[in-house]
Order: sequence, then structure tokens, then C-alpha cells
Amino acid sequence: MALYQLDIISFSFIIIVASIISLDVEAHHPRDKISEACKNTRFPHICEGTAMLIPKSNDCGVTDIAKMSIQATLNKITEAKAITAKMMEAQTEDDMAHSSFEVCQQAYQDAIDALKESIKNMDARSHVDLMDNLSAAMSAFSTCDDGFAEATGEDSPLADVNSILTKLTSNSLALGEHINLKHH
Repeated sequence: MALYQLDIISFSFIIIVASIISLDVEAHHPRDKISEACKNTRFPHICEGTAMLIPKSNDCGVTDIAKMSIQATLNKITEAKAITAKMMEAQTEDDMAHSSFEVCQQAYQDAIDALKESIKNMDARSHVDLMDNLSAAMSAFSTCDDGFAEATGEDSPLADVNSILTKLTSNSLALGEHINLKHH
């Protein structure tokens, strides 16, 4: 049952991103600016879909797109934490699985903290700290998957969600590499 819910949420996220990408971007967003910023990411379609959520994006730049990517990741982690909590409740008999879900919950919280700090780093114009915090967030998702594999000998039931989170964070890292946070 819990895996079914996970599949529905993962599928719905992919549908939302695909729907956004299929919109007529020219009428609402400066496709050239967004495409230019997103071309340096590993997942440009996800980056473009995320960027199209920016209000008044005719003035958006790489920094705005990076912030939106970070915010999208934060939103998705919140969903992942809720899924994990439900899965933990269902795991009353398997202590190893329950423990693995606890590791994931902590990893997600660590990622949330790091991503919130990365937004502060952007506002404080601290590029090194930004990249460190984005990297820390990305390692949290593999911590979750690895913890599950080590404890249970099975693949993490959160692997699909963690894959999406990793892609979003990877895009944020790539965008972070291309923003200028120097004081003027």
C-alpha cells in the first residue's frame, strides 16, 4: 500500500513537470534566458519546468532559477518526509526497516536544514557556503538509500523519490556554479 502511494506521488510529480514543460513558454516566460541558465544542468528539462514557476520571470536570472530549484527540492523533501512517516507507521514488525526509515527521516531533515541555509547563503552572497550546503543536501539522499540497503539488504522503497530529489539538487548545484554572488 505504501509503495503504491509512493508510485502515485512520483508519477504525479513527473506529470506536473511534463505539463509545465509542454506549456507555451514563449507567451509567459523568456525561454532564451531560462534555456541558457538551464543548459549547464544535468537535467535541463526539470530545470526549465521549475524555472517556469517563477512569478514575473521576464526578469529572472540564474540566481532566481537556483532559488526556485532549491525551493522545489524543499517542497519535495516535505512530501518525502510525509511518505516516510506513513511507511514507518506500517512497519510495526520489521525493526530494521523501521530503523532505516528513521535514518531517512533524519537525512531529510538534514537536507532541509542545508537547503534553507543555502538560500540564506545566496542572500548573504556566500558562494562557498552555498555550494557546501547544496552538496550536503545531496549527500542526504544517498544516505537514506544506503542506510536502507545496509540494514535490510534491499533497495530503498524511497529510491524513486530520492532520485528526483537528487536531480533537483544536482540542478541547484549546477546553477550555483554559474551565479555571481560577489559583493558589488
